[in-house]
Amino acid sequence: MFLDFHDKCLKEWYAIKHNKNESLENDEVLGEKLIYQDFLANKAENLKNVRIPKNPRLFFKHLSEEEIKKIESKLGVKK
Repeated sequence: MFLDFHDKCLKEWYAIKHNKNESLENDEVLGEKLIYQDFLANKAENLKNVRIPKNPRLFFKHLSEEEIKKIESKLGVKK
C-alpha cells in the first residue's frame, strides 16, 4: 500500500518536473507516460529517482499491453 502511494507521488512529481505544467488533471497518468518514454529512450539522467521493478506491471498501471511488453523486453524479463 505504501509503495502504491509512493509510486503515485513519484509519477505526479515526474509529470510536474518534466512537463512544467502544474494544472494538469491527471499528473499520475502523464508522469507514467513520461517515465515510459524516457525509459525507452535511455534517458537515465531523468530516471535517477525512478526504480522500475522486474515486474513492470506493479509500477505501470496505465500503459497498454504492448507498452508493457516493450518494457519487459528492455528489462530482459523472461516469461
